[in-house]
Amino acid sequence: MRDEVEDLLKNSAHEAGLELLTIGPPGGGVPMQILVKAPETMDKREAVERLRRWSMNIRSNVPDSEEGWAWSVIVLQDGPLGFLWGGWKGREDLWTDESDEEASNSDEWQRLYHTLSEYLKKHGVDNVYGDGDFFLRDENLGHATQYLRINNVEVLTLTLIADLQDILRNGFGTWSIWIDLDPLPPAEGQQAGEHHLIIRADRLEEAWDKSSLRALLGSRFKL
Repeated sequence: MRDEVEDLLKNSAHEAGLELLTIGPPGGGVPMQILVKAPETMDKREAVERLRRWSMNIRSNVPDSEEGWAWSVIVLQDGPLGFLWGGWKGREDLWTDESDEEASNSDEWQRLYHTLSEYLKKHGVDNVYGDGDFFLRDENLGHATQYLRINNVEVLTLTLIADLQDILRNGFGTWSIWIDLDPLPPAEGQQAGEHHLIIRADRLEEAWDKSSLRALLGSRFKL
């Protein structure tokens, strides 16, 4: 059945003028991850429109989830254009834009990484293996996003979110901070990669269910 769905998505992507590169199976709270490529000659608006039309094929073949996003599509061109998240029952699909080439240069990435790292030191320990409070990814992936995984839920407060947004507003307005909430110790029923928050200079994009987080995490969840 999986092979049939992959063939269907591959063929329909081709008809939409897109190239389906890979499909990663869901698991461990992580949605099905789909990688597609748009032709370099196609402008961004058209690529996103085609992606949204093509995503109807995903909705028809991948069951919705009650607890989080069922699938995500990463769109590439000469670099990442963005992400389309879908399949969360009762929610609209979420498009996140990651295509600002000017902001993705290595000097600016380094400056923002250093600024965030210095700020976060005041709030806990940075550790890639989950032995600390959070992990600020120390790898430039080539697009205008910094990635922060939070393991100690109590670190995530309204003040921290506001401060991170202020950092973006002061010299990094085209950047975003992608926060994954991965509680340690995990709450019963909580899965890694299930809940996200995207901080931008002018808005917050919430891809989580606060009610379920409060029920799972109790007083540890401060939002």
